[in-house]
Amino acid sequence: MKKVIVNSVVEYIEHSLELFRVDIDCLVKYSGYIRRQLQLIFREYTGMPLGKYIRSRRICRSALLLRLTTL
Repeated sequence: MKKVIVNSVVEYIEHSLELFRVDIDCLVKYSGYIRRQLQLIFREYTGMPLGKYIRSRRICRSALLLRLTTL
């Protein structure tokens, strides 16, 4: 069950990064879990803190846009 939650959160992050600012509070509302519980579940299955994952995805997206566009 927890793995499904993590996969759902990761998918939500990937689809929402370009649409609006994704942060932990946004993910708490999306998942229905309290902040600390969501962070613990995410870290248990990915080995990475949730905030760090969001930042790394933003950086990767930014680097890709810089390479492939005129931005």
